[in-house]
Amino acid sequence: MFEKAFPGEAEPVTAENWSKAIGAYERVLLTPAPFDRYLGGDTSALSPQAKQGLDKFMSVGCAGCHSGVTVGGQMYQKFGLTQDYWTLTGSVEIDLFKGRDKGRFQDTKSDADAFIFKVQQLRNVA
Repeated sequence: MFEKAFPGEAEPVTAENWSKAIGAYERVLLTPAPFDRYLGGDTSALSPQAKQGLDKFMSVGCAGCHSGVTVGGQMYQKFGLTQDYWTLTGSVEIDLFKGRDKGRFQDTKSDADAFIFKVQQLRNVA
């Protein structure tokens, strides 16, 4: 399928093309949802429980990173921004750079990018 999507490329299966393919796919995931109706002004579109969850989401600052039409996926952040990475993942901190996904460090080799990941989009997570 990569050959069809990226014609004329000698090696169509590359990290750059994966990124382009995933981005193209994610852009078609914008399905109408009660949340969209709520954002459009229909205050009855969300249940009281959903409104409570949205209030919590907003009050603890989740929208700072999980924002935009896809509710995330727009930036990179250090994993463990609100909770300790090692506690959250149940990992044992023996050697920071041995056997773990190191995020952007894998690509940049910069220590500043260790455990920096793309913020996951929350659109269509259900």
